[in-house]
Amino acid sequence: MSVTPFAKRKPMPVPAKLTSASTALVVSPVDRLRTELVESENERADAARVRIDLEAGLPDVIAQNDEEALARHERAADAARRRLDLAEARVAKLTLAVRDAEHQAEQERRQGVYDEAKRALKQARQIMAAEYEPAARAVADVLNRVSKLRAQIYTANQALPADAEPLSLMVEPAFNGEHFTDGSDEMVEQTFLVDKATGQYAPYAAGPGPSFEYRTRMVKRSLPIHPARPHKAIADFVNLPGIDDTYIFAAPFWGQPRA
Repeated sequence: MSVTPFAKRKPMPVPAKLTSASTALVVSPVDRLRTELVESENERADAARVRIDLEAGLPDVIAQNDEEALARHERAADAARRRLDLAEARVAKLTLAVRDAEHQAEQERRQGVYDEAKRALKQARQIMAAEYEPAARAVADVLNRVSKLRAQIYTANQALPADAEPLSLMVEPAFNGEHFTDGSDEMVEQTFLVDKATGQYAPYAAGPGPSFEYRTRMVKRSLPIHPARPHKAIADFVNLPGIDDTYIFAAPFWGQPRA
């Protein structure tokens, strides 16, 4: 049985995907130029070493008093100088090419980010135009219904039955004010700002004026129902502007009439 010599064997075909797609994913134009620059710098360093060695060996060649040897040395020195000149020129050219390629790659990256941002801007505007107002009106409807129910509670508190405790106006599931960090059972006078019309605690950043006034009461400092910073109702702080110059829901805190 004959065996085909190794030198005559046909190389195994490499799938096109491995020869093109995989290489394209690994080697970029910038990386290729960087590799060429490193190779050229190595060539320049080797050419410089050869030239230095030839210059250092010139006195020994002259001492031989052999014209042929000196001529060979001079030819080698000239070739080394030309090699070094070519290597330096290639390094300089590739250095500029790498710089330009890096700049181009960075500009392409920035352009890609910019194009994505333009698409994000378009999508954000579409969402605001199509989804914001229905969602905001749904939230405003919830707050308006809760506000009406709280108004009923406030009205009942203004004329309580005998021996009945005032009902809490807090409808949120969790207290968001701040209790006293320390205290005792002593009775202290507490001054607080309330809405003149509703008697509710004024928003945290509000001040006395046409709509708010200070009132006082005696409280036990340790009782959590009299906090250092009162609870804030969500309806008093939620502000939902419309797409145009209107308010879907404007809380009293913002000083705008509710639409």
